Amino acid sequence: MVRDQGLLAADWQKIGAELGQLRDGQRIRSAFGSLWGEAVNQVSGLGWHHGVVLALLIGASVALARRASVSLGGRAHAAEAKVRQAQEEAGLADVPLSDRLELHTYRFVSQTARLTWPLIAAIAWLWWTGMQGPVARLACVVLCLLVAARLVLALIRELFTPAKPRFRLIRCSNVVASYYRRWSRRLVWLTVVALPALLALWAAGAVPATRAYLWQVYKAAALVLLLVFLARKQLVLKVVGRPDQLHFRRLYSVIVALYPAIFVAVILLLICQVIGYGALTEYAVIGVAKTIATFALAVLLVRYVNDLSARYVRRVRERTEHTQEQTDEQPPPTEHGDGEFLVSLAATIFRWTMGIAAAILILTFWGISPVEVRGFLRLELGKVGGELVTLWRVGAAVIAIIVAVVVSRSLRTVLDAKVYPEYSHIDRGAQAAINSMLHYFVLLVGIYAAMQLLHISLGALTIMLGTLGLGLGLGLQPLFINFISGLMILFERHMKVGDIVEVGDQVGEVTRISMRSTSIRTFDNIDMVIPNSQFITDRVVNRTLQDKLIRGRVNVGVAYGTDVQLVKRLLLKVAEEHPLVLREPPPDVWFTDFGNSSLDFTLVAWFASSGDRWTGMIELRYAIDEAFREHDITIPFPQRTLSLIGDKPLPIELVEPRDRITNEAVQSKKAASITQHGPRDPNLSR
Repeated sequence: MVRDQGLLAADWQKIGAELGQLRDGQRIRSAFGSLWGEAVNQVSGLGWHHGVVLALLIGASVALARRASVSLGGRAHAAEAKVRQAQEEAGLADVPLSDRLELHTYRFVSQTARLTWPLIAAIAWLWWTGMQGPVARLACVVLCLLVAARLVLALIRELFTPAKPRFRLIRCSNVVASYYRRWSRRLVWLTVVALPALLALWAAGAVPATRAYLWQVYKAAALVLLLVFLARKQLVLKVVGRPDQLHFRRLYSVIVALYPAIFVAVILLLICQVIGYGALTEYAVIGVAKTIATFALAVLLVRYVNDLSARYVRRVRERTEHTQEQTDEQPPPTEHGDGEFLVSLAATIFRWTMGIAAAILILTFWGISPVEVRGFLRLELGKVGGELVTLWRVGAAVIAIIVAVVVSRSLRTVLDAKVYPEYSHIDRGAQAAINSMLHYFVLLVGIYAAMQLLHISLGALTIMLGTLGLGLGLGLQPLFINFISGLMILFERHMKVGDIVEVGDQVGEVTRISMRSTSIRTFDNIDMVIPNSQFITDRVVNRTLQDKLIRGRVNVGVAYGTDVQLVKRLLLKVAEEHPLVLREPPPDVWFTDFGNSSLDFTLVAWFASSGDRWTGMIELRYAIDEAFREHDITIPFPQRTLSLIGDKPLPIELVEPRDRITNEAVQSKKAASITQHGPRDPNLSR
């Protein structure tokens, strides 16, 4: 690492001499005079056709820029009005990223076209003429600087435009947007003011020591601006809106935790710049800036493609629902399933491609070449079975397992979207069993590939299996039992996903069967996680093992003397008119018993599912009560009859309360004491 003189240890004597020359003005005038003379000679050496081409390029670019600016400005206003109308009709508070990006792209090109297009035409003319020398380089650099400044200012405005946050490309508050806009413009104007003067001095070859010192001052001033900007931590971090904070929750938490370290790093870079390590400062600042820009661009493109794919899927589904409403026909399940799967697959491929490309670019920005990457990946970590294990083999093993997981998920998605809808006879339980076995099989293949990459032979697993057996004997026996029980449940299929089972006093639907446990959701929406061994060793009632049809019984009693045939007809009528009761098997009425106070009947009806049974039996009870009231049929309640032995009258005796007798005895005792001794003088007690 090369260290220069820095700001504090500059060659002040040489700088003073150069400043004296500036005050004298003779050498500066001669330097710029020679530069001007060279420019005149180069321009005069060009043919008249070069001037005509330049005029045509400038004129055409100005005309095209003006026309594009007006056209794109109108499109921007139309797109904004369309988005506002769509949001008001849908009642949504957020604007999709694709709409926001389209709107701001129109505005960006409309604002920058009138200045940047003629400047780009001039740069192209300089390249076409083949002009060489300091003058041509200076002109090209200044033009590029002006183009970059205009583009950056327009980009800052579009990123932090003073509008509603939902229409802004970066969804932050107006206070945060104003803060970023203000400090970004200050840095841009510092660059626009300082760099052209330094470039002119560089092209003229004048005051080299002063020019180098001013360049160091510019970099230090830029770091000071950055440091003052980072001092407002809350405003800096709140540039990430609430939805993005939730979407990138882990990354945002890491940035918040590392923010003090970032602030300290900027201070250290400023110190390095002051003491003379300017090359290190440039390397770090430019690398970080390019890394942030690349990451932000990759995230923006990925989210844009995801938004487009989600919009496509939504439109296809809306079109399918509209067609179904018009034709009253159920479309085939795979009519739009293929399109959705292909769109999702394309979005996934694009996401991985952008991630890999961004990683390669970031490594390139930091000066890491492919040769260095290969050398790093060939780093030896050790030996397994006499074979070397390098870093790339470990990474490849991890990638093999990740690929196995992704492939398993993709295959299950294809089965759910395309295969199972075509074969409707495969019930939910069979689908869950197939998906589970496929998942574990693909995982085993991935693990086997990872083992081969790490030079781990299958024979070496005997020690691991022996250790596992010892662990099973010591403490892992319940886990092993649950694993074997899960395999038995999947293969025997006495219980499947979607079945209604009774475990103890709880009834619920089986939602998931894994290798260790089974999840059951009760009708109160409570999820129970039960070890698989309990379903093998304990008593479990499966209401839908062979058939989902389930019978319900409603018990009802009527008063003695009621027409039992009328009761039967009413109960059958109520059951037959209910929409949830199946016609086959037909409902029936059982006269079950002569009760103590009623004639007992049972209405028996069949339902398509356990949920229909629960709802149907409740509604049947309401209907039975209403039908009995209309026909004056009484539903009795239990009665008790008190019988007397013989015709003897019952003896009745009135007994006074015990506390009343006690009070009367106390009062009589006090009266007798007063009569015998006379009244008591209250003054004696004093």
